[in-house]
Amino acid sequence: MPSIIIASDKLKTGKTMVTSVFSSYANLKGISTSIMDSYYNDFSNFSTVPDWVEMDRISGIEGSIPEKISDKDIQDISKKISSASNQKLLITESHLVNIEDNKRIAEFSKSKVVMICDFNSDIKKIKEELG
Repeated sequence: MPSIIIASDKLKTGKTMVTSVFSSYANLKGISTSIMDSYYNDFSNFSTVPDWVEMDRISGIEGSIPEKISDKDIQDISKKISSASNQKLLITESHLVNIEDNKRIAEFSKSKVVMICDFNSDIKKIKEELG
């Protein structure tokens, strides 16, 4: 099944809400769906998909969200996404604001990226970086 990464170039743009709506809608349409609330297990400072969205939760890799993600973490996250999306649609919320990092994870895991932007986002720059 495919994997979708919900990402943004900023914090607090509505990624959790979009992740909740996408996963609830897919589930409503009979698509077997799982959620990964974050790339990392320790994301206590960030919002998560509410418990009323009842579906399988996939844990991220060990650790907390770093200032700069390592190449090893990108590989580990990509592998986790790839294996978790074998049987079900996986919707992952990214708490990384670096577009290039999200793009690399999407490329390695063969995921699609949905970018959540606000009125201050540089859409032209985001389009150029994502391709």
